[in-house]
Amino acid sequence: MLDEGPEGKPALPAVRQPTSPPAPTGLDWRGFWDAVKSLIRSGTKLGGQIDATTQTAADDVLLGKVGIITARVAAGKAGEIRLPVRGGTQDYIACAQTGLADTMEVNSTAEVVAFMPPNTVFVKP
Repeated sequence: MLDEGPEGKPALPAVRQPTSPPAPTGLDWRGFWDAVKSLIRSGTKLGGQIDATTQTAADDVLLGKVGIITARVAAGKAGEIRLPVRGGTQDYIACAQTGLADTMEVNSTAEVVAFMPPNTVFVKP
């Protein structure tokens, strides 16, 4: 028989309250970042990672190429140049050669004097 509650009515069965999962104990972020820093400092390369400062023979192909300015290039401001590459054309970010005060307007030609991978070149008129 059910227990009687107040006023002589049968008492409802006790309802179990849901319990939340235990709080995580916390991750060792300091240890994780220390491991990442030591990996970076060791110079170990991960799979597929290349050295950004290494230039290949293909990079030298751009030096001396003459292209068409597609966005104005001025001293201290970046523009854009379209260069013939591998049988087609490709657009590169173009910066004026250091010490150059001339502005290169759209549709003028410019020569590549330096290349900074992956897509920046320094040009002169």
